[in-house]
Amino acid sequence: MNKASDSVKIRLDKWLWAARFFKTRSLASAAVNGGKVHVNDQRVKASRSVNLGDSVRVHRGFDTYDIIVQGLTDKRGSATIAQTLYSETPESVAKREEATAMRKAQNAGMRPSEGRPSGRNRRGKVVLIERRYEPLGWALPGGFVDVGERLESAAVREAKEEISLEVELVCLLGCYSDPERDARGHTVSAVFIGDAQGKPVAADDAKTIALVEPDDQSHPLAFDHGLIMKDYRRWLETGEVAPLRF
Repeated sequence: MNKASDSVKIRLDKWLWAARFFKTRSLASAAVNGGKVHVNDQRVKASRSVNLGDSVRVHRGFDTYDIIVQGLTDKRGSATIAQTLYSETPESVAKREEATAMRKAQNAGMRPSEGRPSGRNRRGKVVLIERRYEPLGWALPGGFVDVGERLESAAVREAKEEISLEVELVCLLGCYSDPERDARGHTVSAVFIGDAQGKPVAADDAKTIALVEPDDQSHPLAFDHGLIMKDYRRWLETGEVAPLRF
């Protein structure tokens, strides 16, 4: 594959796709425009040109990559070729490896050597509530948007009201609107992923609460929350949000 010369203008979203950080250019563009990619410590647009030597920070899933641009191309090749387009800083590699080791230790049921894990160290886990009223079963916590309220504000408020957690939203996982998803009536859910601080405590309309792994199968889920969990696992693995469904 031929690399473009330094004088050729390569869009950032095309370069990220060619470097195999994202499976499609549209995903790369959405990540840039959503503030998940910074160039030289600045938030930029997907149309920005990439230059040799640029410092790029990419947030994908729970991983953060700090890289230096070493090659320019808008052609996607093999993973081996893609890796020649950039170099990851030693500090970035060390931080990612540490975070990966922490998650593996927690998934194996081991306690980190520093003691009880913090809220940020419990990344990846999911809070479920056991419903007190029909339809029974376990579910992701949530609630309704107030008139005049933004979705994002409602998500933060409901997390506080339903499970007593302070949440910093990471991204919108997806919207779920199947007319059959709730037997009580047609409801649409916007599902956000977020980092939580505090100890989860169930509100009065829940029997109990559980903090589970993304692949948990021991808590039967109500509504279409099994599908949401599937989409969340996909996001953890690939950084891709829920696909469109018709």
